[in-house]
Amino acid sequence: MSKCTELSVTTPKLNLKAVNATKDSLTVSWDVTPDPASRFRVCWKLKVRGGFPPDCTNATELPGEHVIQGLSPCQWYTVTVEAWDEDSDPFITEEVVYFTDGGNSEPPGDDESLILGSGSDMIGASWRERWEHNGTCVYSFTVCWKKTDGPEEGCRERPAYQEIIINDLGYCTNYTVTTYTSSIEGLKSTNKTWSKSTGGHADQIQVVIPHCGFAVPSFVSSKSSFRATVVIRRRSRGSRGW
Repeated sequence: MSKCTELSVTTPKLNLKAVNATKDSLTVSWDVTPDPASRFRVCWKLKVRGGFPPDCTNATELPGEHVIQGLSPCQWYTVTVEAWDEDSDPFITEEVVYFTDGGNSEPPGDDESLILGSGSDMIGASWRERWEHNGTCVYSFTVCWKKTDGPEEGCRERPAYQEIIINDLGYCTNYTVTTYTSSIEGLKSTNKTWSKSTGGHADQIQVVIPHCGFAVPSFVSSKSSFRATVVIRRRSRGSRGW
C-alpha cells in the first residue's frame, strides 16, 4: 500500500509596497523572491487615462528598495516592479498606485472642475484630468446626491484618477448633487451644488453652478482606504502572455 505525499507549491511574491512619498519622489520596496532573481526592473508613470510610456530603470538589490526621483507633486503614480530570472525573462510582476505629497496646508481650491454625466437611472462624475502640475493638490473627490422629493441620499468618495458611478437611481427623477475635492490631509474645498435629472439622453457638462447651501451628509475620509493599491500579475515560465 503506497502513501502519497501532498506537495506544497509556493507562488513567488515580491510584496511590493510604497514606503515613503515626498513632493517629488516615491520610495518602493520589495522582498526576496523564493526563486533566484538576477535583476529587477522598476517602471513608473502617471496614473491618467490615455497611453503614456513609462520610465524604467534596472535594480539589482536583494531585497530591493528603489527611490524614484523627479516626480511631480500631488499626482497619482503607478509603479511596477518586475523580477527577471537569469534568462532575462520576467517571472513575476507587481504594481502599486501611490500619491506624491504636496506639503500644502491649504484646502484644495474651489476652481477645480468636475465632469458630470447622467443616464436613465444613473449619475456619474470624474475629476478633470490634470496633465500639468496639480496646483491645489487634489487627492480625491466626493459626490453626494439627494432625491429632491424623497429620502434617498448618499455620498461616495474616490481617488482623483477614478470615476464615480451612482447606479439604480429613479427614472426621470430630480436630484440635488453636491461635489467637493479633498487633499491628502483631509482638507476640503468649497462645495458646489447643482440640480440634475435622470432620464433622457446621456450628457456631459462641466460643473459651473456655485454652492447654494445644500447640507452635505457626513462622510468620513480615510487616507489609508485608497492611498496605495497593489496589483499582482504572475505568469509561468515559458508563457508569452499574461
